[in-house]
Amino acid sequence: MTDAGDVRDTLVEALDIDLVGPRPGSPLARERLGRPPSRWYLTGFIVPAGTSFEQRMDDDAAPDDLDGGIDTDAQSAGDGDEEKQTPTRRFFPSSVGLSVLVPGDTEFLYVTVCWGDYERTEDPDDPQKKRVIWVRTPHREILSVRPTDHEVHPFYPVPNSHGLELPVVDREVPSIDGKALVEPGTRALSVFLVNRRAVALGPDEPGERRDESYAFQVHLQIDCDTRFIERPDVHGHERQDADERTADLQYRDLHEYAVGHGISPVATPDRSECTRVETTWIPSAFVHRVEAVGPAELTLAENALHLDRLGEATDPAAVQTSLAPLVVAWRKFIDATTTSGLSLERAEVARGLCDDARRASERLERGIAALGDPTVFECFTAMNRAIAVAMRQRDAAYVEAGAAGRVPTWRPFQLAFVLLNLVSMVDPTHADRRRVDLLYFPTGGGKTEAYLGLAAFSLFLRRRRHPGRAGGGVGVLMRYTLRLLTLDQLERATTIICAMELERRLHPETWGPWPFEIGLWVGQAATPNRIGDPKNPSP
Repeated sequence: MTDAGDVRDTLVEALDIDLVGPRPGSPLARERLGRPPSRWYLTGFIVPAGTSFEQRMDDDAAPDDLDGGIDTDAQSAGDGDEEKQTPTRRFFPSSVGLSVLVPGDTEFLYVTVCWGDYERTEDPDDPQKKRVIWVRTPHREILSVRPTDHEVHPFYPVPNSHGLELPVVDREVPSIDGKALVEPGTRALSVFLVNRRAVALGPDEPGERRDESYAFQVHLQIDCDTRFIERPDVHGHERQDADERTADLQYRDLHEYAVGHGISPVATPDRSECTRVETTWIPSAFVHRVEAVGPAELTLAENALHLDRLGEATDPAAVQTSLAPLVVAWRKFIDATTTSGLSLERAEVARGLCDDARRASERLERGIAALGDPTVFECFTAMNRAIAVAMRQRDAAYVEAGAAGRVPTWRPFQLAFVLLNLVSMVDPTHADRRRVDLLYFPTGGGKTEAYLGLAAFSLFLRRRRHPGRAGGGVGVLMRYTLRLLTLDQLERATTIICAMELERRLHPETWGPWPFEIGLWVGQAATPNRIGDPKNPSP
């Protein structure tokens, strides 16, 4: 059985070959193309710096004047259309580079430059010699760069490149407000690869010969004889923005060793030190899977998170007792959080986050206590029944309780999100109504069920408090900015509404005669914005 990681690596490699071209050491190093490589590959090459704009411009780029190709009616009616075209011209880059920090005792940087040159020639396999092909020649050169030679050698010619240069900028790292950001003597080096090849086309030569002066599949690798120093985060120094300070705390263990210029960097640390950085035209990152599992201290009663159990419950006190460990475990986790090893600024942020978490745990505790109200408890159990029906409808893996297979179950954070918002839903005058809660979790983690559960509770509560048609009307608004996301969320929200409608039909005396309904407005593409325009004449 093929490993998922191998499949992913194969897809990434195929994408890289398709968009950039052969990597160093690839079996395709001496490939032959049937058309100019600048039209075959979308990125990965640099063009001569001294050429004209016409020669540096992408032949496939859109012209400046596209007014004739734009529907003026659609343009005027859809000022907010996310897909409105913006005509632009794309120019190919002439250089790429990396910036790094090195200790003051660094003597050498070894820069490996790899690229491919393509030559326009006649196909030797064509007897008539009428077919033109482009033959690739791979190149690899290693240069030794001295950081202290920046005043004597501002650039290094790349051997056997016919015009590629390696400028190196060496400078000291300044302090900010008298505070040293890195260790004393640290140097900041910027290494660039610039294409300074001459382009001289004769009057009878085709313009596509300019590709012979391009450097394709450009790749830089820098090795240090000492080590690279982690780049300090100077963005928003002494920042006051809460989100910036939180991000600084959360990502404090992530290290940045290089910055790319016109290209992305890749660092390859060896254990605790980094001695090599290189470039990539298609950056990628491994994202660890996040699973919603409770802490070891969370010991819930049997089936405490099962939707069927919560939906069939008749004793509010028993449900409250079974859910109380959520609060206990959360507070134990908060109290165990330590600020040791943090700077004064980060420790302050950590204490503030813990205070926010404690206040949230109090909201959760009040939400569990609110289940003692008969109306709230009735709406809560109905919501659980509707979510269970919707889960079974969407996924055949969910089966009836007691049978083999999965049983609809809340993840701890999902039920906690519903409960901590319960009081503000019940009491329109509560102070928490002024809060906006952000449910943050990776794709596929269960955010949708959490907020749809809260929406279902609010709709059930409205029916109980306002019998008859007064309980109808718009109760929940959902807005999405991506069309595919809208279609997915519409399907899932509709499933919940249908499950609620089935619940209403089973108990019309409780939820009233008016059906639960859902509607969708998708903008001008499918819904007219005006009555009586040429496309939608009035009757």
